[in-house]
Amino acid sequence: MTEASVKQCASCGLAVGALIEMAHLPDRRTAPDRVLPLCLLCHRALDLHLTSFAEIEVVEANWKAGGPAPHRLDDLIALWTSREPNWAALKKDGAARAGRTIRRRFAAKRAAATKARLRAAAEPVPE
Repeated sequence: MTEASVKQCASCGLAVGALIEMAHLPDRRTAPDRVLPLCLLCHRALDLHLTSFAEIEVVEANWKAGGPAPHRLDDLIALWTSREPNWAALKKDGAARAGRTIRRRFAAKRAAATKARLRAAAEPVPE
């Protein structure tokens, strides 16, 4: 199923095309068949671990079988408010990525300074 043909959230059934996005399922980022059309709210709940992996597996199986959305949005909201969000899950490897960015930026500045210094040394001095 292509992203353009998805018009409904697989979890809650919300049918607003502009609010549907393809969510990568946990630990399966490289498998193209391991995506699920979710509305922004259900996708964020998945990212915050308000929806368990077992629940999302049931939603995925139901969606692949062509069944209707297994949950009503009101029921999901009641379920999500009874659970504690894992805000650290949103960061994922943010600190490591930030560290790489800082190191790369520093290395690029150092390389530019070295290149400028070498250019200045190679230029002939006018008499």
